Amino acid sequence: MPPLKTGEQVFFNGFAFPFRFEPNGRVAQIKFSNEDTTLLKKSLEVIALVSIGETTANRRFGTGLLVQTFDGADIALSPLVQRAIIEAVTTYEPRVEIVNITVDTKTDPANADVSVQIKLEYLVKALDKVDSLTLRI
Repeated sequence: MPPLKTGEQVFFNGFAFPFRFEPNGRVAQIKFSNEDTTLLKKSLEVIALVSIGETTANRRFGTGLLVQTFDGADIALSPLVQRAIIEAVTTYEPRVEIVNITVDTKTDPANADVSVQIKLEYLVKALDKVDSLTLRI
């Protein structure tokens, strides 16, 4: 883990995910400065891609996006995806505020495979900075 620069404040300090041990036998940890939003991106990705009911600790955690996208890409998919993400992020990631969500769906006519690209733009409240995350399902 690289040391923080002089004067940087620690934004987050905790166990690394996935949980693992360092070669010296200690539990791997992560530290992010107030300028590093990597952890927030990972958090948003996990929230978006976990299916509702998948986690035993909280059966309501997640969005159900994978199930929705496998039901087929049609005109109704975009608002459903947007609503699911907004609800989940508002509930489980209070450090950010959703600014914009765009959903692009494509269906391959040869085999009816559906691909969905979701671009999530969000405001990191502590930094007053807009960042984005693109998910491909």
